[in-house]
Amino acid sequence: MKTDVSKIETNKRLGIGLLGYGTVGKGLETLLEATASDAFFIAKILRRATKANRHDMVEDIESLLQDPNVDIVVEVLGGIEPARTYILAALNAKKAVVTANKALINRHGDELDACAKANGVALRFSAAVGGGIPYLATLLEVKRHTQIQAIGGILNGTSNFMLDKMEREQCAFEEALRAAQQLGYAEADPSADILGTDSLNKIRLSGVVAFDRWIEFESIPCEGIAYLQAEDIQFIQNLGYHIRLFATMCRSEDGIQAYVEPQLFNVEDAEASILANHNIAWFVDSMNERQALIGQGAGGLPTAGNILRDLMQIKEKTGGMLPEGHTKLVANNTKAIHPYLIRSSKTLKSGYLEALSEVKWIQGNRIYRITKAMDVSRIHALVQTLRATEPIFFAGIQTKETL
Repeated sequence: MKTDVSKIETNKRLGIGLLGYGTVGKGLETLLEATASDAFFIAKILRRATKANRHDMVEDIESLLQDPNVDIVVEVLGGIEPARTYILAALNAKKAVVTANKALINRHGDELDACAKANGVALRFSAAVGGGIPYLATLLEVKRHTQIQAIGGILNGTSNFMLDKMEREQCAFEEALRAAQQLGYAEADPSADILGTDSLNKIRLSGVVAFDRWIEFESIPCEGIAYLQAEDIQFIQNLGYHIRLFATMCRSEDGIQAYVEPQLFNVEDAEASILANHNIAWFVDSMNERQALIGQGAGGLPTAGNILRDLMQIKEKTGGMLPEGHTKLVANNTKAIHPYLIRSSKTLKSGYLEALSEVKWIQGNRIYRITKAMDVSRIHALVQTLRATEPIFFAGIQTKETL
């Protein structure tokens, strides 16, 4: 049964209850004032204790929800709690909710969506993937007309900014990270970006929208860029490649393939041309046509643009975004096969790794190897085992056949 998403009048100027007033919250306020003041206004802002220093700011969720001018709640707090509790309270108060919180939707999306449907309101989260790129909205529209075969791309603007800076300026990993933090692309704790967790959350959330399947977290191999060093970048460039943090999910005859890892791309590949904090998010349709969207993947105003898109959808009485009747599935990567570049020290002893190597170079105390084509899950597991000895770096190598 379709959800009756709202009793809101489409010609009414709607009041926004804003949870959080950081980079994205301020960006949304600026965007609404500049481009949508005839449709929306900020009615109340929830801030931490002692931070509520304007007449429209409050320190508790009940004060915000009880304000009769609040029609829609926008959550940009981040994290799991108290965001989950606040969103549930808003939905139970029959307020539609827009959130950019990909970690929260990944872990509690079903619970929140069920609460939204029970209360006849919408839960939308377009800004959770792609920053300013309308990726999830595009997947929803495309899925109405054709079966989506594959999704993927560069989904983390912070790691892409760092990789691009390291390539173009030959700087150290730590310098690139500091620059990302100074520009507001990386948090004080950058773990989610550099360990690949943010990309994992985004590809998994994109997957449930595209394939009507939640892929189990533990079954998705995930590697970030934390083990990358400046010397690795130089070696990769000498080979003629660019390195990017890549996430993908696709249908196969055995189910759904899914993984996140650094990958090497040839200069003519679209991913190689994605610079600074930009993302590329693509999908492959039933005719095997690949379509890509490119734009800023981090920042207050780009993310606010996707939030505004969801606000407009709610105003037009469009429903939520999670599909009806979706199921859970374990990723199967047995057909996800490509070569890898692996860097280790000369002192590492692994007969198995030696047997996998097709080409190797010795540079000082380092050995760089290119392996035979390998099952993604198998090579990720091997590297995790070898890291008990030393901090190995590895990256997949894309070919035209594996893209």
